[in-house]
Amino acid sequence: MKVAFRPNHRYLFSSFECKVAWVALTLVWGLIYFSINFFLFAPSERYHNFARAAVLSRVNYDIDELGFFCVFIYVRSLIQDGLLTEVINGETIIYISYCVGLCVMMVMMLSTFLVMICCGVQIIRALERISLSNKTRNLQHQLLRALIVQATIPFIFSYLPRFLMFAFVIKGSSKNAFTAFVPYTIALYTFLDPIAIIIFIPTLRKKIFDFRRCREVVSAVSRTKLDFSLRY
Repeated sequence: MKVAFRPNHRYLFSSFECKVAWVALTLVWGLIYFSINFFLFAPSERYHNFARAAVLSRVNYDIDELGFFCVFIYVRSLIQDGLLTEVINGETIIYISYCVGLCVMMVMMLSTFLVMICCGVQIIRALERISLSNKTRNLQHQLLRALIVQATIPFIFSYLPRFLMFAFVIKGSSKNAFTAFVPYTIALYTFLDPIAIIIFIPTLRKKIFDFRRCREVVSAVSRTKLDFSLRY
């Protein structure tokens, strides 16, 4: 979109240096997220001891015998297990590394949403400024609506629940029962996201239905030929 409306910015996606920069930025972003989860929130012996009784009582398994074990709401137990703060002899000890890790993850989620908003505003302004045919403009608006919905769905069903969950943890509240629904909202977002494309792009929806109708016609013709050969 940016290249089509601003050809002078084509170098941002065509030059070798910019390509390397985009790849490096993506890798660094993923490395930061991986490092936080692996070095700060990876299951440890302390967490195994904390979860062993619950796993044994609920699913009748010894946690040490499991080859793979994942608890998404692990952050909910950070306060309960005293990982962010702990009171020893009346003195409150704050575990800075966990606080910094959660804050960085929250900043990453917020920054990605801000980037989507800024890019969306630029696209809307470009569509209003550039002269396009009615058909092309209609298609661009369909794509824009689908893009807005696809940006809103992960924010509502993924970013916002996790953001609030992390905020409750940093705040020191362990009575955030809504976190039990966070895995379900994330799973729902992966289902709703592709549906938005079909709903908000009538051109694509029409092509899909036409393709399906064409296959049904071809199948019906094939069966007719088969019946004719059998009668013959």
